[in-house]
Amino acid sequence: MDQSIDVLILGQGFAGTAVGLTLDEKKFSYKVLADESELSASKAAVGLLNPVTGRRMAKSWNWDVLFPETTNFYQNAFQKIFPDSSPSGTFLDLFPIFKSLHSTEEINHALARSAWPEFESVLSMSEREFDDLPHLFSHTKGWCRVDQGGKLKTDFYLDSAKDFFKKKSAFSNEKFDQSKLIRENGVWVYDNIKAKNIVSCLGMGCPWVGKDLWPVKGQVLEISGLPDFGHRILKTEKFFLPNENGNHLAGSTYEREFEDDQPNEAGLNDILADVRSEIRKNIQVVRSWAGIRPTTPDRRPIIRHISNGLFSLNGLGTKGISTSPWAAKQLVQLIEDNKLVANVEDQTNDNFSS
Repeated sequence: MDQSIDVLILGQGFAGTAVGLTLDEKKFSYKVLADESELSASKAAVGLLNPVTGRRMAKSWNWDVLFPETTNFYQNAFQKIFPDSSPSGTFLDLFPIFKSLHSTEEINHALARSAWPEFESVLSMSEREFDDLPHLFSHTKGWCRVDQGGKLKTDFYLDSAKDFFKKKSAFSNEKFDQSKLIRENGVWVYDNIKAKNIVSCLGMGCPWVGKDLWPVKGQVLEISGLPDFGHRILKTEKFFLPNENGNHLAGSTYEREFEDDQPNEAGLNDILADVRSEIRKNIQVVRSWAGIRPTTPDRRPIIRHISNGLFSLNGLGTKGISTSPWAAKQLVQLIEDNKLVANVEDQTNDNFSS
């Protein structure tokens, strides 16, 4: 039987999942089409939430808007999917990041940053908090604490959302075939589905915005043998954080040039390069995996109206955890009235044009 819906979503990574849950909240009819057998970039992600990036410790783009949107979204999503759960239940665990500083210059820079009003909620230099941190990294001269960090329970979130869509008969397990998508009598037709709108969240496989994407490979390790550093994230050039099973997760690489999407020895060595040799010799690699992230040259997401009723949300890169809830809201608003919600400082970027 033919099925008529408001929106057909292509892909169920962070972007497609957030769009589906946002449409559900607004009472749109929708369906998510995704191949469960594929390892998407979202499924390969660890789920790190990090408000401060780079050695210069710049605030992540649009962070003051994204952080409250992100925390509210994952808590509301948990309540929607598990309505009988505790009101405090969420898919996102917040805990601090302790960043290794490598020189006196970096320490002074972090100290100056922490005194700026716009950084007071995310950056501090309290020495008492660093006393029990292990001497994990070579060349560490000091530490700073980054708040508003954390980790999304990635697999749990994506799998739970998929089950939620299935229970609503809003999920189809199949690989998208562009040849089956046609525009007919003012609607999009795909097999027996008639949709007023299409939202492509296909990552690097998107046929409409692929030319605007940069593929970046990220490799992650699960390792044993690290000293216990509690419920915290340690960060040097890479991150190290506790896993639920008592091991640790470490990563990730940021490779612009690569031969395939498989983990390799070079990535392993890159991730562990800053770990002190006497600690590294005790480390066992339990497993490793990699994914190809779709990113953009300016690291901004693509939120785009491509043609009549055809939209795309893509290019979330390494920030899919924090960007997807806000970006999905913008995309759905774009569907509703063909304009973005005006709560971003700079909307002149082409990625935000329809």
